[in-house]
Amino acid sequence: MAAISMQSLHDKLDDLYAVWQTLDASSPPEAFANFARAFFARDCTVWLASPDFGGWPIRGRGRDLQREIRAAARDMPMRGRRVDRRTDCTCRRGVGEEAETCYLVDGRVYHHTEKVEVHYNDDGLITEFKQCYSYAPVITSDP
Repeated sequence: MAAISMQSLHDKLDDLYAVWQTLDASSPPEAFANFARAFFARDCTVWLASPDFGGWPIRGRGRDLQREIRAAARDMPMRGRRVDRRTDCTCRRGVGEEAETCYLVDGRVYHHTEKVEVHYNDDGLITEFKQCYSYAPVITSDP
């Protein structure tokens, strides 16, 4: 990837979340495989939950990553995301964001403060993805 701008890396992350929001329990398995191939490098390391809260790394964009994203889409589909702050890490071709993300769980909408740090390879695919969200959600609607 030749001289990619930090803004284009943020745009790639926005694209990832735009597609993620379309995934839910009714999405076919190939939707998750396509998602993984479109955004993640073969040898990526992905943290969908902070290690501080019992998260573990997922290695590679294969079945393990697809299974975990499918489980998240089934159990707590994303219903919206508003980026509050963006940061750049030029030394490792990475970006960070702090956002309010909305998830639907048991008919209730939960708003979490979420932080994500993402690093890309020369092909514009994610090599490292670390997501951490607060465990003190705000419930905004009841069933």
